[in-house]
Amino acid sequence: MKKLIIFFALILVFNSCNTNSTEKQKINQKEELADTLNSIQKNESNAKQQEENKIIQQSRCSKSDLNVYLGDSVTDVCDTPGGDVVLSLCKNSVDIEYFLVITEAQDGWFKLKGPIGGMENDIHLPNNEGWIHSSAVSVGTRNYGGQELELLDTPENGKSAGIIKGLYDGVQILDVCGEWVKVEVRGIIGWIEDIWLCGNPLTTCS
Repeated sequence: MKKLIIFFALILVFNSCNTNSTEKQKINQKEELADTLNSIQKNESNAKQQEENKIIQQSRCSKSDLNVYLGDSVTDVCDTPGGDVVLSLCKNSVDIEYFLVITEAQDGWFKLKGPIGGMENDIHLPNNEGWIHSSAVSVGTRNYGGQELELLDTPENGKSAGIIKGLYDGVQILDVCGEWVKVEVRGIIGWIEDIWLCGNPLTTCS
């Protein structure tokens, strides 16, 4: 009889342990699920905030002409950002350079205002406009008097992101906002007024 009592007691303890273990697993699963949902909601909130900030910045950025030149040897001009190709530009022995005017930026693309200047003849665009990828265009700096140029983390009243010393050609343009241009120079990324940039690689802009 004692053996039976002990046996049933052990079964009860075992079942109790299993029940406690199962409950703990359920609690842990609920906590993990809650953490996952919170993480997803936080990411969605951050993405939404970034998109709203982008829209706000774009609305504040007035259109402004910026003279640039073709940095790539070959590139395409599209009808919309990443859209159908309407024109291909290729540097050769005749057209060693192309001179372009960009007016606005969108998702890594720049809107061109035609015509495109060639060495011999101007190249006309359909509807007098097109889109070119930001990686295909460049500018130079025009601190010909040895001025040190400060890049800002945001247009106009931003904080210092770094200092440019000396003249540079082939400066990568990342974004434009009115008369302010976001560039990358020797690993320094920041905003600079367009008056300090030159869109002609064959001569100075002084």
